[in-house]
Amino acid sequence: MRFSRIVTLAALLVMLVPAFSSAGQAGWQKAETKHFIFIYEPRDRAYVDELLTFAEDVYDKVTQFLDSRPTKVPCVIRGRRDDANGVTMAVPDRIDLYLTAPIDHFLGARTESWLRVLLTHELTHFVHETYTRGIPHALSLVFGDDAAGLAIALLPGWAVEGPAVYDETQFSSGGRGRNPLFEIYTKAAAEEGSFGSLEQASYLSDFPPPGRIYVAGYALIDWLQRNYGEDTFRRILDTYLGSLTGDFFQAIKEVTGRSAAAVFADMRKALVARYAAQTVIPGGELVTPETIGSWTRPQPTARGLYLYHTSPEGYPAIVSRNAAGKETTLVRASLTDDNSFSATPDGKTVWFSSLHWDLRRSAEPRSISDLFALDAENGAVRRATRDAHLWQPAVSADGSVVVAVQGRGPYSRLVQVDTRTGSLRVLFSRTEANVYTPALSPDGTRVAFTFNLRGCQDVYVADLSVLMAGSTPLDDVESAVGDVNADLPAPVLGPDPAAEYFPSFQNDSTLLFTSDRTGSLAVYSVDMGTGTVTLRQEDPVAAIAGVADGDRLLYTSYSTTGFCIRSAPLAAAATQAVETPAPQPYPPAITWTGTTIDGKPYVDWAPPLLWYPWLTLSQIGPAAQDQAIGVGAEALGGSLMGGTSWQVMANWLPGAAQPIASLSLTSSFGPVDLGITSALGYGYAGGYWSESLASRASLSWSLVGQSILGAAQSLSLSLGLSHSLELDATSGFAFADSFSAAASDWRSTLSVPLSVRWQWARGGGAIDFNPPAAADLILQGTTFLPLLSLTAFQEQALLYAAANIPSLIPHHVIKLGLKAVQYIGSPYPQYLDGFTAPRGFPARLRTLPGGMLASLDYMMPVALLDQPLTYWLALTGLGVGLHAEALADFDAITPTFSAVPDIFVGADITLNVALLGYSMPLGIGISAAVSTTAPGSFDPAKDIGLYLFLGFDSFASAVRSGAPAARAEWGR
Repeated sequence: MRFSRIVTLAALLVMLVPAFSSAGQAGWQKAETKHFIFIYEPRDRAYVDELLTFAEDVYDKVTQFLDSRPTKVPCVIRGRRDDANGVTMAVPDRIDLYLTAPIDHFLGARTESWLRVLLTHELTHFVHETYTRGIPHALSLVFGDDAAGLAIALLPGWAVEGPAVYDETQFSSGGRGRNPLFEIYTKAAAEEGSFGSLEQASYLSDFPPPGRIYVAGYALIDWLQRNYGEDTFRRILDTYLGSLTGDFFQAIKEVTGRSAAAVFADMRKALVARYAAQTVIPGGELVTPETIGSWTRPQPTARGLYLYHTSPEGYPAIVSRNAAGKETTLVRASLTDDNSFSATPDGKTVWFSSLHWDLRRSAEPRSISDLFALDAENGAVRRATRDAHLWQPAVSADGSVVVAVQGRGPYSRLVQVDTRTGSLRVLFSRTEANVYTPALSPDGTRVAFTFNLRGCQDVYVADLSVLMAGSTPLDDVESAVGDVNADLPAPVLGPDPAAEYFPSFQNDSTLLFTSDRTGSLAVYSVDMGTGTVTLRQEDPVAAIAGVADGDRLLYTSYSTTGFCIRSAPLAAAATQAVETPAPQPYPPAITWTGTTIDGKPYVDWAPPLLWYPWLTLSQIGPAAQDQAIGVGAEALGGSLMGGTSWQVMANWLPGAAQPIASLSLTSSFGPVDLGITSALGYGYAGGYWSESLASRASLSWSLVGQSILGAAQSLSLSLGLSHSLELDATSGFAFADSFSAAASDWRSTLSVPLSVRWQWARGGGAIDFNPPAAADLILQGTTFLPLLSLTAFQEQALLYAAANIPSLIPHHVIKLGLKAVQYIGSPYPQYLDGFTAPRGFPARLRTLPGGMLASLDYMMPVALLDQPLTYWLALTGLGVGLHAEALADFDAITPTFSAVPDIFVGADITLNVALLGYSMPLGIGISAAVSTTAPGSFDPAKDIGLYLFLGFDSFASAVRSGAPAARAEWGR
């Protein structure tokens, strides 16, 4: 069998060669500067050119802040996502930049370039992650560059995101630190005296404020830098990374002379004093409940007040609220942003936008925002556009006209949407500019929108018929944003240093808008005939996005429980007109003055990245103490774009003179994934010592993969080729002994597995740890070829099926599950079956070719929590489950059926643990075997089993990602 092993390993090496460079990235290019390598699709080259204008300047500023200078920074440009974001990855260290600019102003109106601020933020993370001083850096010199990521691994969340938000503010004209919409989170906490603890600032939570590690992080880093010196954070980081204790809070005390808790208390006291004067400002009357959750985008209609409601208790939805405060869900939908729906005054028609996800490409999920039309009378939802990149629709009073924002890259334009066909016409656009939150006048003759050009933001108004006359069809939604009707709309105010937001028409001649001209967000009105500007409503925290409701003004504000709606009389709060500054010119365009950098083809190779010592524990004899510790190492590798990753492990068992090794590789080719695994093992089980080599190559094709309007669905097909080589003996043996074993002593099989998996799930709120409705079906067939040790075809059929059904109690779920496996043509008298083994119990021996396990689970959340455990670890959720399982053996060919006279009952508990920005559900359970024929024979020593699992669903934990559950193996 030596030849068989050599052939198997050689075949694996041949398959590895093409997989190390992902063909799925064909056509991508790269452009290199002194410190950056930008990897991009040719369609996005213009935005790479924009990055080139400031990349090295951003590098100089950020690296000076942390006094650490990476040699090269890989940046992957992602242009096929409609969600604004960026990600700094580890292993391999890289930055992903999403081109689409924020549509909800979370960076503020004064940000001159989304790409500059985004690069500044993510580069701060990258420099932090590759820090060139301290113990992690010393380790990286031995174990690989990516080991330096330990510099950021156990920091509290505020110390990870705070420096990045600080830098994006310090090194630009905008950033969140200058954004009044970001400031409201801190302001509300100061005015209400509800900051939470320093430990709670260390992790993300389902409780307000959203993105708390960003909010608290900026406040703390800004406080440290202003009060203890501009190099304070760097000195704290150096102290922390140079210490063997790894106590970040102790490092703060050593540098500042005050404990971290005292620094937090000082900052909190200063913030309370800063906002004390604003607490006396009279705010409006609260309309929405004072409970955890957010209500935004109020729209009065004849059928009630329409709102967008998000809450940990349920999936986001557009709701109708009547005068008595009763809410009715109109449609479950996670909107593209809080401003992405519009209703006709009669309340019969609602237009909204929502992101849908294309999940077929595992290396590059894609998100697209489209428009949907809701008939509120019958609840019917129609998808109005497809792959159009649209958001923030506005519908006319009679429902005949819809305008929306359409985006391409970091810029956007105003378009009209044909309500029947979904075709688009560009009404207004300007190079290097963005539009936001359009609104139509009641008579449908005017359109208002927010216009932002390089960090100068104003409200514009135009005659809709004039824009239509000069409009152009948008046949290619991927075309760059250029000039269309660029000089036709006129600013209501400005351009000036103040920023305006959220226009809405009070009537045909009066426009309401939000402005930060006094330093705090307030609602104003402007008479478009006279140009008179009047202050309408202030608020202790903020008055945002005001709309007229008869003689009342509805506006959005914020409290520490979430966004809320308030109401006030629609009367002038000032008797005199507000003075407005003289107009000023817009900032100049960004120009590239350096040498043009030509793009070159990019190949996404997967080099080695990291290695580390690795120990294994193996059972090498029948006694409990017959265990051997394997000593060795594990190495990881991967490509920059995430298309290919691999892992190699090698251990030596001194007590058995046997190696243990494994290799795995995955590579993506668009919707197709190539997987290669090989494992060499040795151990004792069931009275035999075994040495085995199992190898498999498989292709998985994602036929369907999408998430839309709260429902996710996938359909995948997998085809593989597996080889298994096993040597059994009745006594232990060394690896060298296996080479002298006779060929007849080896079992060698070659098989072809084919599987299909279909999944569907409807999401719930954060409290819904298990989807309230879901289905999962896996069908796998394996043919064992009549080669090597087999003389005839043999087959194995496997089934996994599960369904979640909502209980009568909200958020409780009933789960029905079934696992079954059947061998066909196998001559073996017994079958070692781990697939249908009950939870907590080992693989069982069957005497029939088939076995099944039926399960009934009842799963329930106990609570969403916000309990810190350490400064970087917290408990954020608790769920429990009960289950009952029954076994049966069968032979579908004969047919024969034999029920196993045991019922397995148990319970488990899951703790949702927050680690920085990540959530990790860890479960533990106990199960008992109860005989239905002899209940008194219960023996705790053998009839009770414990089990561990990941997630909130212990039955599903047997299903591994990328594989059809576990596999059944025949016995000896």
